[in-house]
Order: sequence, then structure tokens, then C-alpha cells
Amino acid sequence: MPATDNLVEVDNVNFAYDRRQILKGVNLDIRRGRVVAIMGLSGCGKTTLLRLIGGALRPTRGEVRVDGQSVAELSH
Repeated sequence: MPATDNLVEVDNVNFAYDRRQILKGVNLDIRRGRVVAIMGLSGCGKTTLLRLIGGALRPTRGEVRVDGQSVAELSH
């Protein structure tokens, strides 16, 4: 797999709890060595996004990759 400058890649991610849409069409690239803040109002999906990146949740649609590997395909 080719090396990438991005450590985290979130591509067109949607996530919902049952019928409640939390994230819709989120795209985010975090470059290696960068410090990033995820900011927003209460309930806007910050923690959900971090859980998707960490593999605790799986997106309804789209893909999350960390270090070039799809988080959904990684073992626990």
C-alpha cells in the first residue's frame, strides 16, 4: 500500500442512530504530524466522529481510514 501524507481520512461518511442522522457527507483529512481540533456545538457529532475514527462505531455510508487501512476492516 502506498504511503500517504494523511494519517486519518474520512471520506463521505454518514452515520445515524436508527432514524436520527448524526453525520452526513463528512470529509476530513488529517495529515501526519498535525495537531487538529474538532469543534462544534453540543450534539453536532464530534464524539461520534471520534468513535468512528477509533473503530468503536462503523459508518452507515462512506469510509474511514487510519494509516491507509479501512477502520471497518480492522480486527479488534
